[in-house]
Formats: sequence, C-alpha cells, structure tokens
Amino acid sequence: MDEKSMELAQVETPADLKRFIEFPYALYKKDPDWVPPLISEMREMFSEKNPFWKHSERALFTVRAPDGQTRGRIAAVINNNHNRFHGEKCGFFGFFECVEDAAASRLLFDAALSFLRSRGMTIARGPVNPSTNDECGLLVEGYDEPPKIMMPYNPRY
Repeated sequence: MDEKSMELAQVETPADLKRFIEFPYALYKKDPDWVPPLISEMREMFSEKNPFWKHSERALFTVRAPDGQTRGRIAAVINNNHNRFHGEKCGFFGFFECVEDAAASRLLFDAALSFLRSRGMTIARGPVNPSTNDECGLLVEGYDEPPKIMMPYNPRY
C-alpha cells in the first residue's frame, strides 16, 4: 500500500490506546504459533499508574489504511533511569506489529525515530517492550518450536 494513502496517528485517547493494545489480536488471530498476552496485562503495562512511566516517556503510534483498518503499531520509549545510569542518550522502540507492508513499517519506524530524535536521543535500540527488564528481541528462527517465555512473537516476514 502507498504511504500517502495511510494515516499515521499518535495514540492520544483511551480509544486510541485500546486500538493500539488490541491490534495484535486481530493481526495474529489465525496464527497458531502466537500466544496472546492477557489484555489486562497490556492495559496495566500502558497505564499511567505503572511505576515505569514515572521515569520514562513514550509515544505510541498506529498506522491505518483508508478504510480505517489498523495496519501496524510501534512504541518509542525513553527510559530516563537507563540514560542516567549508562550516561547515554538512548531511546528504545518496541511493541512493533505490522501487516506485511513495507510502507506501513517505514511510516511507523520514521515516527518512532523522529520522536526519539526530537527528545535529543542519539541512539535507538530495540525491539524492547518497554524496557530490558521486559520482553526484548525478535524471532529470527525457531518458528516451528514452541514460544519462549518473555520472547516477543513476530511472523517470518
């Protein structure tokens, strides 16, 4: 799909956050290898009451097709505790899920990296969901094996 025909949106409302959280459930609903996280855990993860967000900032993005269907999502995260401890200006990206569409992926990564740069970050690492104390990495082999704990799932593409 053409980038110009898609709409990039930053998550700002509870409805936007719901769409962000629920997107993988629609994307992977027919994928027998995906083990869905509990929606309640995802709500807690992104809740302003989560202590992680007291020392971190984030921007969540979705991209939608002209028909309104969500095509992908990504998070950009700045963990200020990490940066103070390591003396870095590092931002993280994570919670990336996307249909097989290079244009949608590009829009999402451009938005996440732009957010990190706008906050003075000179390093981007990921995927990290949302910190190195949570899920990290991506699946590059072993698609025929049972999923591993704390390992994000992604399709072969």
